[in-house]
Amino acid sequence: MKKYIYKFYLRLYYIKRKYKVLPKHILKDLLISQYWDRSKIKDNQLALINNLILDAKENSIYYNNGKVANIESPFNNLKQFIEEFPRITKDLVIKNKESIINYKEFPRFRHTTSGSTGKPMEVEISGSADVYRLASKMRFLSWWGVEIDDKNVLIWRTNNTSNIPYWQNIKNWMRNQLLINIFDLSESTIEKYFKKI
Repeated sequence: MKKYIYKFYLRLYYIKRKYKVLPKHILKDLLISQYWDRSKIKDNQLALINNLILDAKENSIYYNNGKVANIESPFNNLKQFIEEFPRITKDLVIKNKESIINYKEFPRFRHTTSGSTGKPMEVEISGSADVYRLASKMRFLSWWGVEIDDKNVLIWRTNNTSNIPYWQNIKNWMRNQLLINIFDLSESTIEKYFKKI
């Protein structure tokens, strides 16, 4: 029953956000592409990279200026891309987070990393990126015979485990998920979480 409720919730969630495509449709493609040979995978990667760069140049202030704007594309192979395309670091993303976004992509949503390696990074992601992220998660879970609504533990950053909003507790219950705050892990709490798991 809980699994049915969660799958129904996920469907409504993505329909409500007015995404162009649902995760299950992306998942279907990912389950096929994972069996491509290396040559086909590289060709597909190159095509996606070239499309992404073209889109970024046209619709992102950051990529429409500076070094990237002068780079000739499309790239002929992945080696050329790796050697010629400028690297971007976490610091550069944080510093340029307003200009780096694709301003023609809607809807956009705020997404935050866990901050386990330092300060959490907040970025805006597109609806298509959000859908692809969930579909990719569903695919790699399938490699272990796990479905997204099976019992699971999420070790992540939370603001305050003692004061989690009621709606978050409901979502965790539907997801069959035990939420563990990464900043609450210590010698004194690890046994408590071990017993819960």
